[in-house]
Amino acid sequence: MKWLSLTFIIALSGNLFAQEFKQELEGKMVPAKMIFGDGVVKDIELKYQAPEFYKNQFNKFTIKPDFQSEPYTHSGGIEAFMVEGNIWALRPNPARRQEFTVLNIQGAIERYTYLKFERKPGTDDEKFAIVGSRTGTLTHKIGTNDYVDGDVSVAVLKKWISDSPEISAELEKAEADALGEQEKQNSEEASAQPAPKKKGLMGAVGKLAEMDAKQIKKERATVDLDRIINNYNAWYEASNSGKIKYYFVDPPRSLGAPAKRLTMDEQQAQSKTKLADQYAGRSASASPEYASAKDNYPEKKETFAAKLERIKNDGNKVGVLLMLKPAAAPKPESAPGSAMMKQMMPSGEQSIDGEYMDESLLALGKAFADDLNTALGIADFEVININNVPYKDLKLGRVDDWWASKYKVVFTYTVDPRLTVTQKDVNGAKKYAASLNMVTSLLAMEYIGSSDSPKQKVVAQVLNMGSFVTPEHVQDEEISDVKEIYQKISGALGMSMVEKVNAERADEMKRLVEKKLQ
Repeated sequence: MKWLSLTFIIALSGNLFAQEFKQELEGKMVPAKMIFGDGVVKDIELKYQAPEFYKNQFNKFTIKPDFQSEPYTHSGGIEAFMVEGNIWALRPNPARRQEFTVLNIQGAIERYTYLKFERKPGTDDEKFAIVGSRTGTLTHKIGTNDYVDGDVSVAVLKKWISDSPEISAELEKAEADALGEQEKQNSEEASAQPAPKKKGLMGAVGKLAEMDAKQIKKERATVDLDRIINNYNAWYEASNSGKIKYYFVDPPRSLGAPAKRLTMDEQQAQSKTKLADQYAGRSASASPEYASAKDNYPEKKETFAAKLERIKNDGNKVGVLLMLKPAAAPKPESAPGSAMMKQMMPSGEQSIDGEYMDESLLALGKAFADDLNTALGIADFEVININNVPYKDLKLGRVDDWWASKYKVVFTYTVDPRLTVTQKDVNGAKKYAASLNMVTSLLAMEYIGSSDSPKQKVVAQVLNMGSFVTPEHVQDEEISDVKEIYQKISGALGMSMVEKVNAERADEMKRLVEKKLQ
């Protein structure tokens, strides 16, 4: 007997994810979730079957309700189930007969995949589905008899979302933006000069980049209807809470337009701009005040105290460089069509656009330098202003030229505030919680040799320089502003964030000095 794989194509985030029929699992009990007539989600084990079996709601499903129970056959009364990543729920097929289908989008506008009845001639014993032949998708607006085969058109979608002026305006803007982008591309193509053809490996790379650029440009000139559908569903849920039942996913949340993907040429141009911004105000040569007084060559078996004394006697310096990152919450990938991603994210996980730089944390650089000086009984560590350090261009890119500067030992102290935002169910009520994971680390380097030397040595590395997680802040309102939630979390500490970081660092500073700086 010939066996072919059964593939379901699920539209998610604008990409196609295939859920294959796994022949090796057929007949085995696998973890699943199921909703019976009582509407309660239950964790079970389910006998793995071909999807053609699953679609028939009257088939006898083999279920193991818990670890201690024996499997039994169950027929009827199943509202929905989830197995191997697919969410099955009862929906009408094109003939308007109820059967289990795979839900792709849930909400006021839904999309689902169904299995067609007809088989390819001569293949009755094969377990397979060919997209466009054995499976199909329907898009439906609840409360209507409108069922669209496949993706909905712009014209139909406008009709479906007409009860929301906000989302209708959003679609109109998306259309205008796509049209403007298309006109811009047409103008650029009309004036573009043919690029010289390259051969060999570089030619192959160039062709791939060209194909990718064409796809990216096509996406920019296309309206992301999945995002519009998602935002309409979020609007509908906010206006009609409780009318839609969601299976194994949270209700949708409104999404902003994702960042546009860049072509290779645009990425290179952006990198050059970022590099120029990063090194703005800096020079390729050190000013006399900060230029190296003497090339740095450590003595054999040199203690850290002797190293500091030698560097000082050479007329050079040691210092602390604070690497402060902005507070931010995780964000989904900014790929085209990412509108459906949040709906399918693990339950409770949230993301926030934007970031916030807490400038009060800049004081941590001096506090760290003061701690080092106190612990070592010296007064030599100073906070480094990166603008006083020259840079140099290497084949692999631009780097800070510590060798040409007075700074021969540099303690880079990284402070990285990371927000974690979750949605919770507290006694049946929806709540939003946030906490801050303050990640701090240290990398101490010595830069050896003359200004044209690349040699450097790790003096000390500490992955946890007093990191901590704050208590959760919980509120009723959805969290959407990074600065606002950061300040709420900070305000609940009972001390300033700077004081908290300094206090948490004390023990690690003692261990650093006693164990690594000898």
